[in-house]
Amino acid sequence: MRALSLIPVLRAHGHEVHVHSSGDAVAMLHGLEGVQVDCLGPGPRLAPRFAARMAADLRVLRHLRPDVVITDGDAPSLHAAAALRIPSIAVGHGLLFAHCRLPIELPFRERLREAINAASASWLARRVIVVHFGTLDCFDPRAVVARPDPRPDLATDRVRGDALVVYAGQADLSGYVRELHRRGHPLVVFGCARSLPDGVVAQAPDVTRFAAALSKARGVVGTAGSNLVAEAAALGRPLLLVAPAHMIEQQVNARLAERDAFAVAASAEEIDIEAIERFEAMLGRDVPKNVPPNPTVSEAVLACLAELAPTI
Repeated sequence: MRALSLIPVLRAHGHEVHVHSSGDAVAMLHGLEGVQVDCLGPGPRLAPRFAARMAADLRVLRHLRPDVVITDGDAPSLHAAAALRIPSIAVGHGLLFAHCRLPIELPFRERLREAINAASASWLARRVIVVHFGTLDCFDPRAVVARPDPRPDLATDRVRGDALVVYAGQADLSGYVRELHRRGHPLVVFGCARSLPDGVVAQAPDVTRFAAALSKARGVVGTAGSNLVAEAAALGRPLLLVAPAHMIEQQVNARLAERDAFAVAASAEEIDIEAIERFEAMLGRDVPKNVPPNPTVSEAVLACLAELAPTI
């Protein structure tokens, strides 16, 4: 989603942008004249796969000779850029673990694991852009916190309707869907939800349809991805955030959003009735729109480009 917002802005400012993507991003970015590269995910033979990808990236960068390389969680291209002394910008929501002071406590091992993962995709970057919906303090002088670019199809002036929007992503939130339905809430469900109650239909994934539903939602139920939290907060929509225990970043997002009083964090391992009741109380009152004073991702990238390559 970040690239869909960022690339048109860069091109509108006169930058020539070459897009290289892998995995799910290939289909998402197909209209932006991109090139597919091998996806480097966790799994067996990581070292030889990393070496092969980096060798391919070195060939591409030697041919293109870009002024700056912008990466979003991709370590091989970052290392290839460093090897060729090309300035780079690392962008990502998980980078908060390696570059920011967290205002909440985490177990040491979990924090260390997340910090190492984040550092692997950012430690060689000249500039680091931490994407987050909140206000965080960076201890790394290379880093800045930026909020997600607002989507133009989100209507921020839309009056709250009656329905709750459920965004499950790949998580199964059917237990929460059934409980909220039993409690009389109209529901619009997107994403993975099995065993839905009668009268509740999961919507096919569609960016435009989801934006329309979110714009007029009474509240939002979902996992705690940074973009979803940022969009709901900007609209002033209360959130019930169900973050799986193994997804540490989402656990942090849920706790930070709850700390800032526009969300309720709920357990993913069982139906958290107490959290649902607190969420229902929040639905009954106005929740102020929450837009931090941070620059948007596009604004932050443009500022970094002006520093790293002022002549382009």
